Amino acid sequence: MKSKVMDIRKTDTEIDEILIDCKQGIITQNDIERSIEEYTNSLPDPDVLYINGHKSFNNLLLYIYRHNIKSILPDTYRHDYNLLDDIFNYIYIPLTYRYNRICSINNFCTLVNIDYSLFYDIKNGEYRSTNDNVSLNTSQIIKKWINICNGELIDNVMHTGNVGGIFVAKTRGFTDTPTATPAITVNLTPNIDEKQLKTIAAMIPSTDN
Repeated sequence: MKSKVMDIRKTDTEIDEILIDCKQGIITQNDIERSIEEYTNSLPDPDVLYINGHKSFNNLLLYIYRHNIKSILPDTYRHDYNLLDDIFNYIYIPLTYRYNRICSINNFCTLVNIDYSLFYDIKNGEYRSTNDNVSLNTSQIIKKWINICNGELIDNVMHTGNVGGIFVAKTRGFTDTPTATPAITVNLTPNIDEKQLKTIAAMIPSTDN
């Protein structure tokens, strides 16, 4: 598998960038842009894509899954975490930056149509492989995704004063995991010292009249 292969498709007016290249097919930047344009044109107001909490972004991820990832990549891609890592790095992360969204494992699962609980199974040691190196590599990839998502949440808290987010990150191994989900065994929440907590506490508006 290859990724970020440049100058593969060329026309007189453009150079298309290959984002994902696997045995069964490719996904290019133009493929993603075409899906974004098609979905955006279906919206009465495309600006809602930039509104945090609006479901239009999740629907865009589903649209890209249906028209790109599902149709081009093989059914077995869900077991290829190097391939999933390319999708995370070269498709999902740029979309979050484009629409000013905080990246989350939950939204990434929407993009690749994977049950959220699978990542818990892996982190809880329920993932099995005949190759220990594969298991270790998978665990490290997922841990990287989680660290990126939690890191963005912390950055958002420090820059916007959205203090509720910091407590979410402190109490949930995954940034946006439902509270009913069992806790994972590996400590993936960010370490926050006393000075940082005081800074965050100072951001909370006073309730005094």
